[in-house]
Amino acid sequence: MQNRDATVRMGRRRMMARICVAAFAAACALYPIAAAADTLEDWRRAADRVIAIYEQSNVVEKAYDAVTGDFDCQGLSLGSKQWPFQNGSIRRIFARLGAETTARTIREAMPAHGAVFQRAADASLARRHGQARRITLELQSVSATGCQGPQGVSLRPGVAAELQSWLLTPEVLAAQQAEERRISDRAIAIASCWARRIRDADAPRF
Repeated sequence: MQNRDATVRMGRRRMMARICVAAFAAACALYPIAAAADTLEDWRRAADRVIAIYEQSNVVEKAYDAVTGDFDCQGLSLGSKQWPFQNGSIRRIFARLGAETTARTIREAMPAHGAVFQRAADASLARRHGQARRITLELQSVSATGCQGPQGVSLRPGVAAELQSWLLTPEVLAAQQAEERRISDRAIAIASCWARRIRDADAPRF
């Protein structure tokens, strides 16, 4: 129970860190990108890039095939927004694909390691997030306790290449982009609501 509580707390701290660092990056490191944003769509693209760069520790551009191991007790974190298994975010990608398409794309893109990844996907779809995370450890050189920091985690040979292949299949790529859009739509809706209530404005001003 203590291990589970610690994992939940780590997931919450990670989420808060995402928000804080993304805001700082937007204001400072990537200010030229934001300065050139004139419309809500411009701001959507700028914010999307900022968050992806932070998630991937990548100062150049986001990658839809990014793969990160269990250094933070999240199992695997995948894709442009580094959707993890432990907190359940990756389930949204599997749900968008549907069980049949998830199984087919895994089978086609991951001939060697797909069976293990399929078990993790099934557990995720069933909302058994802790079990899903534990299954992903079979693809890594970590113990069931995990959380060893970036230097203590490595994917087993061939795993990264197959996961990247799966992430870039047309179906999974489209699911990632749709989920990105859902997140940014929600953020813009919240900002627009604030603008109407606080400033009596039709749209937020950044």
